[in-house]
Amino acid sequence: MKNILHWLNDALSAKDLATGMTYYRVANSTIQATDGHITASHPWPYPGEFLVPGNEFEKVLNRMPDNPQITLLEQGIKLKSGRFSGSIHTLPLTDWNYPGIEDAKWAPLPPALLPLLKTLRPFISDNAVQPWATCVALEAGW
Repeated sequence: MKNILHWLNDALSAKDLATGMTYYRVANSTIQATDGHITASHPWPYPGEFLVPGNEFEKVLNRMPDNPQITLLEQGIKLKSGRFSGSIHTLPLTDWNYPGIEDAKWAPLPPALLPLLKTLRPFISDNAVQPWATCVALEAGW
């Protein structure tokens, strides 16, 4: 479990510019993280659905010796491993506004896409204050 979070941590935003960007989304047997530029997903061995603050989740897990038991509470989760335990307040899944793997419609990558993105890169902002400025819209071949 700690390896999964270590792998996903790079996709977690350091600043909460929009609700959910510093949170892990657990749903449909996956865990997801986003920073507004990239959304990463990994299989997750625990059932249940919740949106948990990334820093708090990692701190509690790092105190525990092995993979904890996760119990869903009314407005949070409880992690327990041996005599160690911790509770974390969660947000409703509706606060997650980013696409997930289950929302994706997969199609073969057009051969001209990567050269096109390389051409458009100078026009894409690195400043995530305006999230729409960090994106390229692709629709119906345009």
